[in-house]
Amino acid sequence: KVVLSAAGPDGKARIWMRSMDGLELTPVAGTEGATCPFWSPDGRFVAFFADHKLKKVPSAGGSVLTICDAADGRGASWGAGDVIVFSPGPFSPLFRVAAAGGASTAVTELPPKSGSTHRLPYFLPDGRHLLFFAGGSKTIDKENTIALLDLETRKVTTIAHENSEGRYADPGYLLFYREGNLMA
Repeated sequence: KVVLSAAGPDGKARIWMRSMDGLELTPVAGTEGATCPFWSPDGRFVAFFADHKLKKVPSAGGSVLTICDAADGRGASWGAGDVIVFSPGPFSPLFRVAAAGGASTAVTELPPKSGSTHRLPYFLPDGRHLLFFAGGSKTIDKENTIALLDLETRKVTTIAHENSEGRYADPGYLLFYREGNLMA
């Protein structure tokens, strides 16, 4: 299945789901106002941001559950061990929270420079490391980077100076966007 956030005929954004062998999009009940959907590793849940919260809903249907507060979510990733790492706002560090819900804790620190952001985390297959975008308030800035976070040690390493998020693809590619092109 594929999920996406889009406005429906009523003009309201929500999560829509589509089977890979079909063309029909079906709205997911209770997801009005949703942005940035992402899957649980086992595909049983879709999580998203709405109403200043991080939420999840069973992919087979069911009630929407609140995981934690997230004022203006800027991306998230669900890793092994039912850990979610997310950016709760445009100028915030990354936080982690149990997928079952509860208190969230910061896992990165922003540099003292105002307007800094850590967002768009993406777990690597080992479940311990994440890629994320680290940058400033400018869309194009030589200081913007794709960074790597070791979730156990909280060590952050710069991978590449790019104005894009990074994604991993087998058998070992870093995918990112540069000047209108998808790069690997």
